[in-house]
Formats: sequence, C-alpha cells, structure tokens
Amino acid sequence: MSSTTIIICVILAIIIILIESWCHKAVKKQLKIRDPVLFLFAHADDDAMFFIPTIEYLKQNLIPFGMFLFSSNPIRKKEFENAAKFHKCENITICDPTKYPDGFEYHWDIMEMAKDVAELIQKENIQTIITFDKKGVSGHPNHININAALPMIHTFCPHVSIYTLKSKNIIRKYSHTIDCICSFFEKDDEHTLFTVLDSNEYATSSMKLYPSQFVWFRHIYLAFSTYTKLNQLVEYY
Repeated sequence: MSSTTIIICVILAIIIILIESWCHKAVKKQLKIRDPVLFLFAHADDDAMFFIPTIEYLKQNLIPFGMFLFSSNPIRKKEFENAAKFHKCENITICDPTKYPDGFEYHWDIMEMAKDVAELIQKENIQTIITFDKKGVSGHPNHININAALPMIHTFCPHVSIYTLKSKNIIRKYSHTIDCICSFFEKDDEHTLFTVLDSNEYATSSMKLYPSQFVWFRHIYLAFSTYTKLNQLVEYY
C-alpha cells in the first residue's frame, strides 16, 4: 500500500469520526420521559443487541427502569439476571418459558401478553414502555408479536406512554455514519427521541454477559450495527 493511499485512508477515517461526533452532539438531548420505564424484550439478549444506548442513558441519569422478558430458558434466564445486575436494574420479570416459546415458528397469544404486561404496569406504576416497532428491528416474529400487543396494553393502561425502537433499512442498520447523518435531519421531530452511546465498550461488555449467544458473527454485529451506538425511539402512544 502506497503512502498516498495510507494518507487518504487516514484522512477519510478522521472525517468519518468527526461527522459521527458532530451528529451525536446534534441529536443528543435530555429525554423528557416519564418514569419508571419498562422495557419489553422478546429474548434474553435484546438489551445488548438493540437497546444499549437507551439503557445506558437511563442508568447514567438515574432514571428507574425495569425489564420484562417474555421468552427464556434456564441458561439464558441466568444470563439475563446477570445483565440486569450489570445495568443496575432491580425490577425484572421473566415469564414462564412454556408460555412464550422462542422461535420463528411460534406466534404468541397477544391477549395473554397484554394481560401479563398490564398486571406489572399497575403493580409497579409504570409510566413509560420501550420496545420494538411493527417491523421488529430484525424482523423476528417474536419482536413483532410484542408490538402487536401494544394497542391492547394501552387499552388496559391508557396512562402509559409507549415508545418503539425504529427499524432501519439495511444500509442505515450497518452503517453508523450514514445513520447518524439521516438522524440529524430527523432530530427535530417532536415525536422522536434519540439516545447515543459514544463508546462501544458498554455494548461489548453487555453482550459478553450472554456467552451462550456470543458467537463469532455477534462480534461483527457489535462493530457495525447502529443499534449499539444510537437508538431512535418513536412515540407510539
């Protein structure tokens, strides 16, 4: 590789870093969100895979939050409990694994999901829910099932604010620089909130708490996925 090529690569890298840093500062703002907050997860690693910027923001700002997990098994249940401790989340709920089995072939009972969540909302006086949008971010049916239950949850608990994590196209999903630029032009939408993670260290540490899931391609995901760096939350109700 010639010295000219190296210089060009270095300059491009610096430009990319500056663009991302500038966009992060532009979209980052104090969240006006009612607490306590409840995350609805389909699987035990959804926190690390998709919602880390928001979790880290709530943790750093001492905003109380809980995590509700629909599907698990003994190994992933233990991993999820360890992750909750790492996030300093004391309020976790893990459903009966036979009630909501993990898998693309399973479609969960929407009414039962809504009842289970509503019961916890009323018990813990939850004010805000954060979960997946109608595309489920990754397109997993279990993620989409959670979104499908939101209207019923809101019927049971109309006081609750609901925000969903915006699904991105393949380019925005795996090119953080492009997603940063696009997010900059969406930052003034009053129905959209952004949370930004400036370092990948927290995301990596979170993913390591799921050794049963931390296979080789998860390293690639952590390196390139925008969801480990920026969350775009859209007001649902």
